[in-house]
Amino acid sequence: MCLVSAFFISCQSQRFTPGQEINSFHIGNSLTWDSQPKGIAEIAQNNGYKASAGYHITCGKPLTYISQNPQDVCVKVVSNFGYWGDALIKNKLDFVTMQPFRGESTLKSEADAIVNFIELCRSSEQNKDTVFYIYATWPPQLNYAKTWTSDFPDEDDAKTVLCAQYFEHIIKRVRNRTDAKVYMIPAGEVLYNLDRELRKGRVPGLPNIQALFRDKVHLSHDLGRFAVALTKYCTIYQQAPDRILKPQKHYGKNKSAFSPEYYHLVYEVVRKVLKNNPHTD
Repeated sequence: MCLVSAFFISCQSQRFTPGQEINSFHIGNSLTWDSQPKGIAEIAQNNGYKASAGYHITCGKPLTYISQNPQDVCVKVVSNFGYWGDALIKNKLDFVTMQPFRGESTLKSEADAIVNFIELCRSSEQNKDTVFYIYATWPPQLNYAKTWTSDFPDEDDAKTVLCAQYFEHIIKRVRNRTDAKVYMIPAGEVLYNLDRELRKGRVPGLPNIQALFRDKVHLSHDLGRFAVALTKYCTIYQQAPDRILKPQKHYGKNKSAFSPEYYHLVYEVVRKVLKNNPHTD
């Protein structure tokens, strides 16, 4: 089966085959939880995959902390996956996502944590071909565009800032230290572009990016979460976003919030960002 779109045009680019059993694991904090790992699995199931998801969520903490505190979670783990220490070696995993964060972390310490997670996972013979993703999330909604486009130094002790340059530096550092397949999920870039388009009046009732947040840092349960989930799904499964709708069990209960205008815009933005980002494939 070949998928044809503006940026996925060959059978070779299709990472998984419909009908395939796909096991995933997601490491991060509440921003990873905003993407709803099980919701992404539900989207995959709706598109013909046998998908399941485990996760290790430690609220408010970066990967540096999570790697040093392997049983500290704020969301109960999925029993058949367990904490990251078990999940990465005891389960056959098709892909793993890892989410850097600000706070008790630097560019070097987050890159170190990512590489350590990759090495642990690949130490299991069944995970030699696991694909890894750096989940490039977003800054607080206040001054979003200014923060996202700010300069960030490629220096070991530079404190983490969730901006485009930070994620550029970290993926290059990680790729230089492993021969594993490592890609980027550009969620922050998608939200940045959604903000620019919403300010043009593209979707009635949604004037800017703030309409997709529920507080300073977390996305709304419906439209905001769906935007980053769609970004994750399309990056990982190498599929075009068109016609992918809100799954029944995730991203809010109000289907009417998802207007045709919003669907059209989020499809357009996700497609454009994935086409132009050099690290998604």
